Amino acid sequence: MYLIDEAKIVPDGTWDAIEGAFSGGRDEGLPESFALAISTPGPPAGRFYEIHKRAPGLEDWYVRHVTLEEAIAAGRISPQWAEQRAKQWGRDWAMYANRVLGEFHASDEDSFIPLAWVDVAIERWQEWDQAGRRVLGADVARAGGDSAVLAHRTTFMAPLSRWPGTVSIPG
Repeated sequence: MYLIDEAKIVPDGTWDAIEGAFSGGRDEGLPESFALAISTPGPPAGRFYEIHKRAPGLEDWYVRHVTLEEAIAAGRISPQWAEQRAKQWGRDWAMYANRVLGEFHASDEDSFIPLAWVDVAIERWQEWDQAGRRVLGADVARAGGDSAVLAHRTTFMAPLSRWPGTVSIPG
């Protein structure tokens, strides 16, 4: 039996070693080993996040998210503590989402584009790609040293085509 506390910070190599213990089995269909991984969530990264995201190959983990309401009802968190953390950290910040709401949330205060947006865009692209959709995008240069860029996406990381000079757009 493996008990994994603060699972969000456990390195992938440790997860690999633990999951290696699940390779056996008995005729009754029950595994020889069990694991319980618990943690408050952190940034949307790492094996603990991948397990909760139900990433390919990790669907055999049973996932249980405990809500703030459940934690209050169980007497594990007081409503006053949750309200004080909202005042201290702000309801829109990652620490509040991670430690009070029990949700994976990135600390994107220093980022121009939040990591969660990138993850959603990648998932959307994969859905479009599987459906056979293609995308054409353009970044038209006007003045200065920039070049116009046209991207015809046939694969996730398609090369971009550049044209020197400027392009005029009427209007």
